[in-house]
Amino acid sequence: MLGPFAGGYGFGARTTLLGYFLRVDAAWEMNGFFHTKPKWYFGIGFDF
Repeated sequence: MLGPFAGGYGFGARTTLLGYFLRVDAAWEMNGFFHTKPKWYFGIGFDF
């Protein structure tokens, strides 16, 4: 981490299911390329 900013590497997948937007992402810290376990993020939402 540099100052108030954070950075990382990662990938994700996004899709829709029954009108909901689903997202899953995996991210690694920038203190080495894939040296630590990934952090997983999940999200769900819908379009107005």
